[in-house]
Amino acid sequence: GLRAACRKMSPAARGGLRQGVAVALAALAIGAFHVPQPFLCVLAAQLTAGFAPSRPAEFGWRLVAAAAGSLGAMAVLVLAPNEQWISLPLFFAHAGFGTIWFFRKHGAACGTLFAMGAASMFAEAFIFPQRDLCFGLAHLVSLVVATLVVFPVGRFFLGWSDGGGKHPGGAADAIQVGATGVLALVFACVFLPEQPTVTTVASVATALALLGNTGGIGERFAGGGLGIGVSLAFLVVFTGSGNDVGLYLLGLGVLAGCFEWAAECRPSWAAGFRQGAAMFVVGSTIFPRPDLHLTLTFERAAAIFIGLAVGCAVAVARQEMGRVEVLMARRRNSV
Repeated sequence: GLRAACRKMSPAARGGLRQGVAVALAALAIGAFHVPQPFLCVLAAQLTAGFAPSRPAEFGWRLVAAAAGSLGAMAVLVLAPNEQWISLPLFFAHAGFGTIWFFRKHGAACGTLFAMGAASMFAEAFIFPQRDLCFGLAHLVSLVVATLVVFPVGRFFLGWSDGGGKHPGGAADAIQVGATGVLALVFACVFLPEQPTVTTVASVATALALLGNTGGIGERFAGGGLGIGVSLAFLVVFTGSGNDVGLYLLGLGVLAGCFEWAAECRPSWAAGFRQGAAMFVVGSTIFPRPDLHLTLTFERAAAIFIGLAVGCAVAVARQEMGRVEVLMARRRNSV
């Protein structure tokens, strides 16, 4: 059947087909709900489609992780609606320690969904208090839809995993994720207040990708530039071809799959190509209606670059602090 045919494909072709199907189905599904910022659903699908589920119960845990991240951030907003000196530390603890707990106990997909839920719920309401409940619940719907789409896709293409891929986690990892989210939100307030969700979600996703490994930072920025370039070209061609929904979904899926195919074929540049895929889907998600101006695409691209820069900076700072601690410990032992 279809699964046997997929297994005969090369790993790169199978991975590209998996990502393309997940992204296209997520865009189609979230378009039916007409939620604000639908790119969150497509981005969640792109980020989590590569994680094979380890057991049927993980489907439920992915839903729990998305809901816990969103509702926990909502609780922070209720407890301290106008006291930023209280809400920011609470968000730091919630996003950092909650994400790492799910990451350690239930795998990378659950940790990613928790982080995205926490960041999207808190960031939007932090700058625009009037959007707290409606936007937050819309973001939760986006993450739930992404999970409903991605889980069967992952099951079909990847089968059941052996439960690997979990991260040991620890307080230092939680501090890194929490600090990244808070700093990204502060930078969004200063430089791009219209895109707090994109900035914060991009930063925590980067932080998770760089836990214990700061390699490929230059490739990530290069891949991000490639992704936004492909996104702009795709939107120009699509709008010039008559705004056909079928062609849009086909093009979105094919190009997202090409990024994953390139990542599988060139492992040394995998981080860059996957960063490009994330940039591409955020910039290209215009379903169910296109953006009124391309400036919105540029704003989202700039927000991702800010989040990427913050995530990389915090990861590098943590690495350098670790080196300093090791050096100081050696000096103490040598005395």
